[in-house]
Amino acid sequence: MQRRRAVRSAGIHSAGDLIDFNHRAFWGRRLLLVDVDREKLGRLYRNQLDGTRSRSPAMDGGRNRDQRHGNILVNGVATIHELIDRYRGELRIHRALIPLLNSTFLPDKSKGSLSVVYQPVRPTRRHDALVALAEPKGVHHGSGRRL
Repeated sequence: MQRRRAVRSAGIHSAGDLIDFNHRAFWGRRLLLVDVDREKLGRLYRNQLDGTRSRSPAMDGGRNRDQRHGNILVNGVATIHELIDRYRGELRIHRALIPLLNSTFLPDKSKGSLSVVYQPVRPTRRHDALVALAEPKGVHHGSGRRL
């Protein structure tokens, strides 16, 4: 019943409504893409463990320990969504998330509502970007809690 109500509240009452539906406007607010600043994540984790409030990276013989620990945390999960779910209660993980533009994945404005322009995106980091669908902007999908 909730699904039907959600679809109707978006202005879709029949299959014909999908042809003129503004997919770009609808998904522009709901398709959230983020990456992780691994150094910041590692620092958040270290600060939580040590009970400190450090803002600078922990260096160990020229190596960035925070970056290393962030890499370990990110590589220990399959998706960024899983990372958020796992550490949300322990860390202010939203501070380590980097918002990415979603416009590459949205329907093209000039070619009608259902045509999609695909442009390959070169990732800036090794880990994949999270695709999170959320009701209002900044709310984690399904939980109703802020990231």
